Amino acid sequence: MEAIVAKKERTPEQQAIVDKMDAAAVVAGKAMKKLDAKAVKVVAEWMAANFVAAGYKRLCRLLVATVKATPPAKAEEKAEEKES
Repeated sequence: MEAIVAKKERTPEQQAIVDKMDAAAVVAGKAMKKLDAKAVKVVAEWMAANFVAAGYKRLCRLLVATVKATPPAKAEEKAEEKES
């Protein structure tokens, strides 16, 4: 059976970028497993409820903006103090 959507042919440079992003996603997935499961579930449910209408890029921009606007966690502050 043929695929419904044909796989886009990529240049070697494009494929290298995709491969790098795939590897980064694996690392991010492993890091996510170390996060608070309840918090991850809340964000995942929010993404699932909104990504069709808003698009994942816009939602991710909102998440990144939220992080930039939020003071660092206390553990991060303590780590920064030790480095000083």
